[in-house]
Amino acid sequence: MTLILCTLLAIAFTSTANAGGETEPSVEPSTPAPSMEVDPDSRNPMLEFSRLVGGAWKIGPLRHVFEWGIGQSSVISRSYDAEGKLAAEARWFWHPGEKAIKGYSVDATGTFFAEMTTSFDGSLLTNELTMFATDGSTTDYTGKWDFTAEDSYDWTLYRQSEEGLVEVMSMSAERVEN
Repeated sequence: MTLILCTLLAIAFTSTANAGGETEPSVEPSTPAPSMEVDPDSRNPMLEFSRLVGGAWKIGPLRHVFEWGIGQSSVISRSYDAEGKLAAEARWFWHPGEKAIKGYSVDATGTFFAEMTTSFDGSLLTNELTMFATDGSTTDYTGKWDFTAEDSYDWTLYRQSEEGLVEVMSMSAERVEN
């Protein structure tokens, strides 16, 4: 893609620079431009989030809104408290180097930051996340979102411990109008 952009910029610059009739020597690219054909077997892994985008999700006292980022290459989530104030934001994206969906989340007070790796398996979304506290300490969690219907899911948060996963909390969510 970078080679294509550079080639297009070079063509645009050359066309403008040569408007006076001067000629520049022809330069052949040293490597061929990448194919613009789409592999029919490839698909955007972010599309797994489609079931969350649209409307808002009510879970306990919170309301979550999910929207697409640029070109459906990322997903942005905003969480609002019972008074409608922004409480937290998250963003997920496909990490091409790690071949995984990665995410980051912060709360409005700046007291937590989380890194996430998200996977999908049928009706189950799993977040493996590390929470970073302001003192630098970390806690590992696993969040499971089990989609029980098109407009509802059960959410369970587990803390990683020496004994394995320990359930911290569980709630049900349902899609509501914005």
